[in-house]
Amino acid sequence: MTKKSIYHFVLFFAGFALFLVSCKPSLRYFSNDPKYKGKYLLTKQSVQGTKKLSEDELSTYIKQKSNRNILGFQIYLSFYYFGKSWYDTVALQKQYNHQEASFNRRIEKAKKEKTDCVKRKISACLKVIKI
Repeated sequence: MTKKSIYHFVLFFAGFALFLVSCKPSLRYFSNDPKYKGKYLLTKQSVQGTKKLSEDELSTYIKQKSNRNILGFQIYLSFYYFGKSWYDTVALQKQYNHQEASFNRRIEKAKKEKTDCVKRKISACLKVIKI
C-alpha cells in the first residue's frame, strides 16, 4: 500500500466513525427534549431469576420492545426522528378537520334525505326504471 492509499483509508475510516457517532439518537434527541428528561432508551431486556416458569413464557408478558439496532446504533430510531422533523402536525390537523367536516355534511345530507323520504309515501320514493 502506498502512503496515499493509507491516508485515504484512515480518512475514510475517521469519516465513517464520525458518521456513526453523529447517528446516535439517544444523545441527540433525548438529552435536548424536556419531555424525555430523566427517561431512558430501552436497548436490551432480559428475564432473570425464573424458577417455576420458563423464560419464554414470561417474555410474552413483557409489553415493551427494545429498540432495534445495527452495529450498536439505533438507526431505526434515527429514521423515526428524521421523519418526525418533516411531520407538520398543524397541516395534518387542518386536513383532518376539513375531511371530518366533509363527512359530517354528507351524513347530515343523507339523514335529511332519509327523513324527507319517510315523510312522503314510500311508493313515491321508489323510482321505477322502465327498460
